[in-house]
Amino acid sequence: PGSPLEKHAKDHGYRAVVHGYPTVGGRFSGLSPFGALPALLAGVDVQGWINDAKRSIEDLQKSSETHSAVVVGAHIAAQVQMGANIVLPSLGGDEAYLLPWIEQLVAESCGKRGVGVWPIPSPTKRLEAGAEIVFLENGDCANPNAGRLSWIPPTGLGANIVWWHVLTATVGFLLGINPFDEPDVNRAKELARRQLGSGESTPSNSTPVNSASSTDIESLFTQARAEKRLVSLLLFLPPSPIFEKSVRTLAEELSEHLGLVVVPSFGPRYLHATGQLHKGGSDDAVHLVCTMEPSETGGHRDQLQRLTLAQALGDVEALQERGRPVVHVHVSSGMDTLQSILIPAAKAS
Repeated sequence: PGSPLEKHAKDHGYRAVVHGYPTVGGRFSGLSPFGALPALLAGVDVQGWINDAKRSIEDLQKSSETHSAVVVGAHIAAQVQMGANIVLPSLGGDEAYLLPWIEQLVAESCGKRGVGVWPIPSPTKRLEAGAEIVFLENGDCANPNAGRLSWIPPTGLGANIVWWHVLTATVGFLLGINPFDEPDVNRAKELARRQLGSGESTPSNSTPVNSASSTDIESLFTQARAEKRLVSLLLFLPPSPIFEKSVRTLAEELSEHLGLVVVPSFGPRYLHATGQLHKGGSDDAVHLVCTMEPSETGGHRDQLQRLTLAQALGDVEALQERGRPVVHVHVSSGMDTLQSILIPAAKAS
């Protein structure tokens, strides 16, 4: 309420303005107007969602201590407290499409004050039915699993949204953190705005962006191997289905050469997903921020590319402020160039 967007809508005679809830974060807003209104306009049975959610809440009220979301959340918190802070969730059926949202929900809610739960959805493993989480103690692919937990998820989208909300709140409570804030997200925004204000990445400035040397990248990979860290691959490159397939291939090759879990994330989207975890959670990863030189075509596309570059540079600075191992790789073109830099560095580390 009271936003510039609302003023624009009223000034231009839009048919209606529907307010959201300012106190509800985006990752918890699936059943609020933010999630329900677009679904309603798309012809989805939103009332069915609401009915499922109400039944799920009633079940929780009847048996909160034995409710499956509370039990699974407690198990995750216990594993994290014992050092196994990497979870590999897999879901069957239509619930598998919730995995990107679950990644954001768990990472942003439970990655702060030096504590973190790293959710790493598998792009290839998909169950026929049911749900499963595998726990890892660190980023070493050779280590055995620290544990495995299976359960039968609830039926219906609304019930699943409530279920994961309850699980996340349970994990946060038991780890002693507030799952509803994101204290480290705004810092990256502030630094991105400063990048734009400084002129270093504005559309009118063609100053080249410094990129890490091959020695810097090798050193980062060597540190990751010695300390058995995750490798967080943060990509600010133009997304497309072909590009995403190439990224998965690159991550698999890096993982094979390093013997570590490699987690690709796409920017700027990850800034409001795993970005909070990267800066505020447990220090269990090395970070490789990858960007590409903006085109000089002019117009809005050029400005958006430079805004994206500013966001990447702001995140690099935010990670450095937190003392997180990070290097920035800036390439003139796409995946082929990036692969030609990263794979030799991984082999040499």
